[in-house]
Amino acid sequence: MQTTITDLYQGKTQPLGPHGKPSAIVKDTVSGPVNITFAGLAGDEQADLVNHGGPDKAVHQYSALEYQQLAAEFPALESQLRPGTMGENFSTPQLCADDVCIGDIWQLGSARLQVSEPRKPCWKINVRFEEPALVKFIDSQGLSGWYFRVLEEGSAAAGDTFERLDRVNPDWSIARFWQLYRSRTPIIAELEEAIALPGLSELWQQKMTNILSKQRG
Repeated sequence: MQTTITDLYQGKTQPLGPHGKPSAIVKDTVSGPVNITFAGLAGDEQADLVNHGGPDKAVHQYSALEYQQLAAEFPALESQLRPGTMGENFSTPQLCADDVCIGDIWQLGSARLQVSEPRKPCWKINVRFEEPALVKFIDSQGLSGWYFRVLEEGSAAAGDTFERLDRVNPDWSIARFWQLYRSRTPIIAELEEAIALPGLSELWQQKMTNILSKQRG
């Protein structure tokens, strides 16, 4: 699978919302090529280093197609819901959670990335869009995007190719993984399989292990 990078985004930590909580969810379009390091896009910041950033959350992609679903549910926000506003680092015209699998290896410009985990939406999205129901809907529908770790550093610019190089878990799309995570009656065998997926981050291995332990009682 191959598509084109529409834009890349990076942001600096700044006050967010009426209480001025620090956040870097607001990102600006990058003009020209940007270096992609093991820590993510050069110049991109994360305010909360406990829940954001790190090797397994180096680069974030959000589906440009899924903004349409959000706008259909929240029509008053339609003009605001556009690529770049969910805090992602790059956008492509295609790809959604059904098209991307845990462990997928992709070429982003000259960098090589691996899908490591889904993104779990947080309160900052509600604050940014001033819509208290937005995160709940995103969570319920699995519209939160996904993270990559960087396997090989490089650089990328708008117009470059974004190409899948390898698929190691063809049965485990981000959409399926998220459905299992949110299921009220997850199947134990599926949880065991998900935990062992090559490329899945340690954080999400632990999340799914916790669910498995509860299911086993």
